[in-house]
Amino acid sequence: MGKTGFDSETVAFINATGITSSIQKDAISNLVKSLKSNGLWTKMEALYPFCGGNDNAHKYNLKNVNSHIISWGNGATHNYNGVIPNYSINNLNLNTSSIPNVSNNVHIAMYVSNNVSDVSFDVASHMFQPYNRLLVSIGYTGMTYFDLGDAYDQRVSASISKTGLIVANQYSSIASIYRNGTRMSYKPLSVTLPQYYDMYFNATPEGDARYNSRNFRYISIGQGLTDGEQSILYNIVQEFQTSLNRAV
Repeated sequence: MGKTGFDSETVAFINATGITSSIQKDAISNLVKSLKSNGLWTKMEALYPFCGGNDNAHKYNLKNVNSHIISWGNGATHNYNGVIPNYSINNLNLNTSSIPNVSNNVHIAMYVSNNVSDVSFDVASHMFQPYNRLLVSIGYTGMTYFDLGDAYDQRVSASISKTGLIVANQYSSIASIYRNGTRMSYKPLSVTLPQYYDMYFNATPEGDARYNSRNFRYISIGQGLTDGEQSILYNIVQEFQTSLNRAV
């Protein structure tokens, strides 16, 4: 820790983003410390707290500010409450070779504040390669979908509210959708995905952007989580949002 009492990752993030608010600095610091003390920090590959209020601050990965920096497309709206992608193709500059055994060990978490059902790909890879897709869609046809591999045989879906912490999770050959720490739907799935996936936010690598007016206030991508870890992650993220006065 530095002389401020912040962990090194927090200091690096504050320096990169240019955040000056003491409230936001403390919120980031507490988020990092809580994830570390609960054993979740090492399971994160990319973590975007969307804190700072502008496109530059929102592009940085809290886990490592030098990796997986988002390249924002034209059209995204940034403010204190996070980001609304709109008509934009946003490259996460992340591929799944960074996640060990991605076929059976991955989570994609998103904290959303508004309950809309836009037809969109929230985080997606290889949409138009039907046996190679890794995709989360919160609002497609009013449902939330998590696809691994084939869109029809290897999909889990849930009819849930589109707000709060929504997590698509593959762990121990079980694909699940969680909302606010509670499993809402699951399906036993054994899949083999390519080890190299380029991942996009609000689009696919093929350049297919789908309109998305959801307000995102957090995204993390990393290793799969247990039921207990899902509950812990929700409590941590909810505390983070509450400290910023933007919880739902």
